[in-house]
Amino acid sequence: MSALKIIQSTAFLAVVISSMAACTIIPKPEHVASYRLAPATIQTTNTDISARNIQVKRPQATDLFADDRVLRLQNDGSFNAYAGARWNNPIPILWRDWLIDSLWRDPRFQEISGDSGQVRSDFQLLGTVRSFHVEGQQAEIRFDAQVMRSSERRIIAERSFVVRHPMSGTGASAAATALSRAADNLNQELRDWLVQTVGAP
Repeated sequence: MSALKIIQSTAFLAVVISSMAACTIIPKPEHVASYRLAPATIQTTNTDISARNIQVKRPQATDLFADDRVLRLQNDGSFNAYAGARWNNPIPILWRDWLIDSLWRDPRFQEISGDSGQVRSDFQLLGTVRSFHVEGQQAEIRFDAQVMRSSERRIIAERSFVVRHPMSGTGASAAATALSRAADNLNQELRDWLVQTVGAP
């Protein structure tokens, strides 16, 4: 093959490749709705500070509840994620930050901190998220809570909280709303329990 033909063939291939690249269709990114838990309702008539420094640790979670998917439990026992829907953080972080906010706004508590950095605390709130999903027409949250006395590194109390709340519709938005309301109900029980558990002597 002559040098001229080689040059012509190379030029032709370059044009073909360039044309193919120009015609490549880039799919549009999927629209993802990001959900968060609504702030907890704080209702208490007792404004006396009765609880000392509490550090809220990021909870443990099973693999299913360790990421940011909005989940539904199917009739066959399998879990499906709502398409195009995510929590604004992985569930353990979402839950920790939401608890911190609710405790800060409850006047019965004195000092609340997260688990980032070395912060001294009298007690630590630990736990495991066991359920955070929709089943049928109900949202379910289960949080197994533990309180540790920091100075002794000893668990002094533990309790399992399970709350369900009906959905008022279908789809990811209804699921997120129902889970927010379930969390709100659980939160009131959790805060009352914490006051009893770590109240100042």
